[in-house]
Amino acid sequence: MKKQIIAAILLSLCIACLSLSAAGCSDNSAELEAQIAELTERNEQLEEENEKLQGSNGDIQGRLEELRQQFEELSASNALTEEQLAELQKKFNVLYDIDRLSPTFSTIYLHVYIKPEYNDKTYTAEDFSPIEISDVFHSESDPVEYLIVLTQWDMEDFLFAVIKLLNFDFVDYLRLVTGPTGI
Repeated sequence: MKKQIIAAILLSLCIACLSLSAAGCSDNSAELEAQIAELTERNEQLEEENEKLQGSNGDIQGRLEELRQQFEELSASNALTEEQLAELQKKFNVLYDIDRLSPTFSTIYLHVYIKPEYNDKTYTAEDFSPIEISDVFHSESDPVEYLIVLTQWDMEDFLFAVIKLLNFDFVDYLRLVTGPTGI
């Protein structure tokens, strides 16, 4: 673009020089006038092309900014999707353990881990409603860990409790109890 502007200036200077030399040489004045007209026309064409290129450049810059914004939005959306996928993976792991560990775990006890951002209070059985809980023990060594004791012992009530617990906003994950229940 700068080259075209410089070329147009040089062309104008050439036209001026040719005009001066044409004034001194009256023999070639018709030929020089034709060259001047040709150079003037070429200069006008270059100026028009330059204006078109500047307009195209502005359009491209605008489109580039739109694409940059779309990329930022997609990046933010992707981060959210990865976070959701991690949450689903935690839930799937608990459900997978139920099937994998199936007669070796207790259907009355569950270790519940609270998300750190929700750990500003001590949870009670009422906080886990509608799950029927007979007792809740808060870990002395881990402030986010609770041991809950269900009132029902059958697998159906246990699965209902697991699914409900996994859907509470404040529950980070669950761990099945396969050994002694001390917390």
